[in-house]
Amino acid sequence: MNNKEAETMIRYAMMLYPSLRLTDQQIAFTANAWSAEFEHETKEIVAEAFKLARIESPQWMPSVPQIQSAINTIKMALRTKSKEQEFRDSHCGKSQSEWADCDRWEKSEKGKETLNAFRSRLREITTGGCHE
Repeated sequence: MNNKEAETMIRYAMMLYPSLRLTDQQIAFTANAWSAEFEHETKEIVAEAFKLARIESPQWMPSVPQIQSAINTIKMALRTKSKEQEFRDSHCGKSQSEWADCDRWEKSEKGKETLNAFRSRLREITTGGCHE
């Protein structure tokens, strides 16, 4: 976002928030700050973030940090996950190879014995068995 785009957005915000009254000098200073803070962002994403941030602050113009937070929210929503991340998200954070290892262990004799021992102990605890 450049300085002219920032100034345009600030003037737009002044129309939305009638209690916000800035002099031309204050608008220029604010536009300089905004263009510095949003120099790596497009005017479109800043405008979308402004709209999102104003929902949380309907009485007052959103601050730069509120707009930056909204930009992060927008960018997070736009990210696509890799197939590996999708798998991890649906399998307790484990990779496919880690999941396969757990699956093999669970089906092994040692795994079956260990899981049965845990199930038995849980049954004892939940049905009033002795507590160690």
